[in-house]
Amino acid sequence: MPRLLQVSPDGGGRYIAVDGDGQVWRGETKRGKTSEEEYVAWKPLRSEFPKGS
Repeated sequence: MPRLLQVSPDGGGRYIAVDGDGQVWRGETKRGKTSEEEYVAWKPLRSEFPKGS
């Protein structure tokens, strides 16, 4: 799991977050197959602003 610095709800069980490197992440609430436990699955989003070298 990424080290997230800021997390905000985006509606409908979704979240958007930023990590310490400035990478943006999209999270979605999921439910385990064998249990009723919920968790958030995180996927990185491609940045609209390319990093300078």
